Amino acid sequence: MPRRNSSLALLEARKSLLLLEADLHRQQLGQEWTQFKNSFHSMEEATLKPARSLLSLAGLAIAGLAAFRRSSKEKGSWIPRIFKFVTAFWGILPGKKKE
Repeated sequence: MPRRNSSLALLEARKSLLLLEADLHRQQLGQEWTQFKNSFHSMEEATLKPARSLLSLAGLAIAGLAAFRRSSKEKGSWIPRIFKFVTAFWGILPGKKKE
């Protein structure tokens, strides 16, 4: 009987060590996941912020060209059309305060 108790105690000790190891791995996985999330968010901000600005600028340019083409059907000089275009889009430029 002492042999059986010692093998049981050995198995219980091994089980508790495996449970501790599993908890340790679970904590490490949580820390690594948090680090991955933080690095992804910082990378996302670094790459998407300039892209958003470029897309906004491209949209503004396309809208301006469309407005310019609509007004180009009118006869006359192109200088008043450019002036009209600039004054129409001046209010939506970034940093421009509306009064």
